[in-house]
Amino acid sequence: MVIRCIAVEMKKSLLSPASPISAVLLPILFFMSPAGYDGTGRAFSVAEAARDAFTGVRQGAEVSAEVLFLNCFSGWGLLLAPVLLTAGTALLVTEGQRTGASMFTKVREGRTLYALARAAGPLLAGGILLTAVSLLSFLVLSVLCPGFYAAGGTDGAFFGLPASRAGFLVSLLLDSFLAGILFSVPGTLAAAVFQDRYMLLCLPFLITYAVRQVLLRLAMEGAVTFELYDLMDAAAHIGRGRPEGAAAAAALALAGLLASFLAWRAEAERGR
Repeated sequence: MVIRCIAVEMKKSLLSPASPISAVLLPILFFMSPAGYDGTGRAFSVAEAARDAFTGVRQGAEVSAEVLFLNCFSGWGLLLAPVLLTAGTALLVTEGQRTGASMFTKVREGRTLYALARAAGPLLAGGILLTAVSLLSFLVLSVLCPGFYAAGGTDGAFFGLPASRAGFLVSLLLDSFLAGILFSVPGTLAAAVFQDRYMLLCLPFLITYAVRQVLLRLAMEGAVTFELYDLMDAAAHIGRGRPEGAAAAAALALAGLLASFLAWRAEAERGR
């Protein structure tokens, strides 16, 4: 019963009209991320680097598919992912409140099961969606660019890559899933408190940006170490094969699930 209810909420989020839009916009934002600087000091994007690698203008490990993929999470995609991954949840919440479907589900399933499904479903959907987008982005880069491991690259540590292609792929899938869950936490929490659609679309971005800025300021002032700051940045571990990063992301994901459950449980108690 529990798994079925969670699966239903997850399916609703994934099949929301907003999900295909997010699946298109996220790769575009990833490919717009900066990949480096040319001889004149001008920044060039991942898309430009992939184009130059395909036409032979740029060569070397720095324009391999794996190295360029790591740069996908350094631009606007990183900040807008929390909005795009939970846009479907925002639409479902506002529609459910308007039609009364949320109250019917609450009565049918019970408050605890209702809260657990409403918390876990969107988080899992966000993890699945980001994993699919990450895999799609890497496959596109693999078509346009040479593979780091296929070309005999051995100095993966210099570029922040794992020692093997298998390690890279495992990290891509696992860390993308965990990062997707974490990116979905602000939107899932906001959906338990607010009903306004525009508020639900803006808050995930504002919360994510504020948290990142506070942590960065604390690191710059020495209140926390930069190692801890990097450890808590789930997107920074995607494709890098860092076990400690995956463990930290998993712990934060569980904390986010608990916080989301408590928020939705409080919403159920209010009888909204």
